[in-house]
Amino acid sequence: MIHAESVIDESTMLEARNWHWRACGLAKWALPAFGILQIALAIILLLIGYSKPFLPTALIILGIWFLIRKSVLGLRFRAAVRKLPMYQKQVLWTLSDERLRMDVDGNTSDSDLGSFFLTRITPQGILFYPQKNVYYWLPKTAFETNKDFCAAVDLLKAKTRWKEIG
Repeated sequence: MIHAESVIDESTMLEARNWHWRACGLAKWALPAFGILQIALAIILLLIGYSKPFLPTALIILGIWFLIRKSVLGLRFRAAVRKLPMYQKQVLWTLSDERLRMDVDGNTSDSDLGSFFLTRITPQGILFYPQKNVYYWLPKTAFETNKDFCAAVDLLKAKTRWKEIG
């Protein structure tokens, strides 16, 4: 059995979210590029004297939204993390050959390793996906030693559907 301890706080959850978004790939660079294209198209329409101002205005507003979207979602995410009932609480993780157990403030979650939709292994921790776009974050700093983290990674590679990112 492998044991780990972590705290659910903003920095830890932001790290998890950033790795999750990094795995999503396309949205990371495509949406801001789409925003720039929308603003460019709006400017072109204004320069050629497009007769209806609604379309260029809408394109500019949407373009700006796609450029600042990640920052706005980051602020909302931070607020949501602070409202979690388990915010600032200690999580005790136990990883065995067949199960992942999490204990938070007297509440226990026990899952079969084979039941996870996907496990993503990153240089800073492990994302467990019980279903698409829902994840648990086990940071590397939760382990006492790097050897424990490597043992957990080896176990997960043998027992789950996994991908490595980073």
